[in-house]
Amino acid sequence: MAVINEENYSAAAKKQSSYRLTVTRLRGTIFDTNMKSLTNQKQKIYTAITPTDEGKNTMSKYLSLEEMRELSKKLSDGKPVLFETEKEIKGEGVLSISVPVCQDGDTLAPHLLGYLDGDGHGVSGLQKTFDDLLYSESTIDFLYACDAKGDLLSRFSTETVTNERITASGVKTTIDADIQRIAEEVMKDFKSGALLVAEVGTGKIRALVSRPDFNPTTITDYLEDESSPLLNRAFCAYNVGSVFKPCVAAAALEKGGLSNLLYNCTGGKVIGGKNFACHNLAGHGTLGIADAIAFSCNTYFYNLGQKAGSGAVCSMANSLFFGQRHTFYNGFYTEKGYMPTEKQIQLSEQTLANTVIGQGDVMLTPVSLLTLYEAIANGGEYVMPSLIEGIVKNGAVEEITPSPTTKVMSEKTAEILKKALAEVIRKGTGKAAAPTVCTAAGKTATAQTGWKVENKAVNHSWFCGFFPAENPRYVAVIISENTSGGGTPCPPVFSALADAVYTLKLS
Repeated sequence: MAVINEENYSAAAKKQSSYRLTVTRLRGTIFDTNMKSLTNQKQKIYTAITPTDEGKNTMSKYLSLEEMRELSKKLSDGKPVLFETEKEIKGEGVLSISVPVCQDGDTLAPHLLGYLDGDGHGVSGLQKTFDDLLYSESTIDFLYACDAKGDLLSRFSTETVTNERITASGVKTTIDADIQRIAEEVMKDFKSGALLVAEVGTGKIRALVSRPDFNPTTITDYLEDESSPLLNRAFCAYNVGSVFKPCVAAAALEKGGLSNLLYNCTGGKVIGGKNFACHNLAGHGTLGIADAIAFSCNTYFYNLGQKAGSGAVCSMANSLFFGQRHTFYNGFYTEKGYMPTEKQIQLSEQTLANTVIGQGDVMLTPVSLLTLYEAIANGGEYVMPSLIEGIVKNGAVEEITPSPTTKVMSEKTAEILKKALAEVIRKGTGKAAAPTVCTAAGKTATAQTGWKVENKAVNHSWFCGFFPAENPRYVAVIISENTSGGGTPCPPVFSALADAVYTLKLS
């Protein structure tokens, strides 16, 4: 009676009445737009073996002799042992359970989702942004009955302890897992670059790919990698080149009086005492705005920029939030990039010349360029690109209010540009981007960075476009780092992307 009433002994007895064997820590789930799991997608099977002859006999049917020796050593302290097994094992002395795996080597969109540290906290991406929501102290356990001394009872009575509400809660993204798989497949041969696919009219990003890729379960393999595979290039700012030209064209068309402007390209134009060359040194001859876009004529845009003026160009760029950080959620945003101000451009004719062809100081992210091409595709309106649709609580979604549409150009201007961008693919610099199952429109670019590696100029290649051309549903932005020449290899990637997405979603 004295022992039972002693407070310390009573507390110790309560603590020793069970033995908990932890299988895994639970974490909330990141879902795609259709509530398919992007994390906690796969299952692993763990089997608990009791330190009994029955447990050993059951496992001997599944393990090698060497594995059985290892198991016997682990069981020698009289406690149950946990083994990862390929399948569920049934028999005396063992119990199997299937548990969700938060992240694995086949996880889609790893740059967007991010990865965890050893304690189960998010380090990057959405895992970091929503760590307070996703992180949990809850675990999946095998619970064994013990006597007051802490020894397992002879019958090894056991139960499993879990909390499915944890994995049924989390974050709903705009990503479409099916489109994401297509995007990752068409980008598989890219050494370094990014691809974004968004839905025209909603701005919802349906796929985000950054290359090189990484495996979130082996992060230490990438920490010293000079190619920076952990960097999300879709959020980085780059020199953009000619994919900026539709912004200048929109500014000129909105100003009025320039829709029928003709210019004779002779291969170059002297500006501020310096010759600014066209990529076609032989000249394009006399062009209107549609052909200037189709053939990416620099000298036409030097002239168009002078006619439109720096104020109109900067106003259009500002309405698209060029050079500004794009925030998807608190603490989750892109780089700012850089767009010269009207005052800076007015200081020099040469600054204006570089700006209107997307060179010089212009630096934009792939996310920023989505807004320009969505506005053209959507009759002059765009919705800010988004990645988060809602917060999920025990399977129920609390939707986040979407951004309102922004009108940046008239339907007439958008229609002129839409047709001009279709001509880029039909007869201009983007023929390689032509899909086989639908129509498309877009723009190529080779952006000069001013850098050199081993005496070779470093250029970035781009393709920005949408499909189908006549009734756009999806807009895509693709960049390939450190390449040169006519937008290659981006146009073929766009072609493959459009074919696959159209076949899957629109045919």
